[in-house]
Amino acid sequence: MVKGIGVESVLQYQPKGDPSVARLKDACAEFESLFLNYIMKSARTAATDSDLFGSDNGGEIIKSMFDETLSREIARGGGGGMGNLLFEQLRTRLKTA
Repeated sequence: MVKGIGVESVLQYQPKGDPSVARLKDACAEFESLFLNYIMKSARTAATDSDLFGSDNGGEIIKSMFDETLSREIARGGGGGMGNLLFEQLRTRLKTA
């Protein structure tokens, strides 16, 4: 059985004097956020429209901002784990480089 990477271990990881690892961690979280945002936009397109945010241009902007904020919060909270897995894989390669 494959053991998953705990969200807590990645979120608590504090690089000691290596800014490249901190940048890598941020980039992986941002990548997951963008991926989740894309999924949410696709799901919203497939779903029927509701009038919760309105149907004019202002409503579209609010929907987009809502999706972006929600995807960032999901990614920051551990998300689906894709950002954490990507971070662990790339951090290992960063050490060996």
